[in-house]
Amino acid sequence: MRAGCLSETTWRYLHGKPVNGCTLSEEERSSRQRVITSEEDPRLKQDKFKEAVAIVANNDARYQINKDRAKRNTQAAGTPLRWSTAKDVASSQALQAQICDKQAKIRLRRVMARQTLIVAFLTVLKNCIRMQHVTTDDCEKITQK
Repeated sequence: MRAGCLSETTWRYLHGKPVNGCTLSEEERSSRQRVITSEEDPRLKQDKFKEAVAIVANNDARYQINKDRAKRNTQAAGTPLRWSTAKDVASSQALQAQICDKQAKIRLRRVMARQTLIVAFLTVLKNCIRMQHVTTDDCEKITQK
């Protein structure tokens, strides 16, 4: 059913589910629920969650969260949101000027891919003037204190 170190009773309690021997009403059980199970949970509207640092497993999720925050912040501020995507392509002259072996091409592609991702991400963030965000660097600074 699930993988974890919590006992079945503790897990059910934290999720607001009935527990054997518990005489709490359904309303009381739901008020003691600690696990957020949907985006509609009213606790997520509290100020402490609006500015909380989000910890995600990969950059794709982080980029999507930043885009969603950009939309919400510009809507709240009544300002337009402008998206632009950076796309860098090496010219044929640049490719011909370099040594044309397989390893050189792989290195060049890796460098270009990194630069494209960085420029695209920074461009998206820069275009949302009033967007409040926490970057990975900020998270590292916070954890090092």
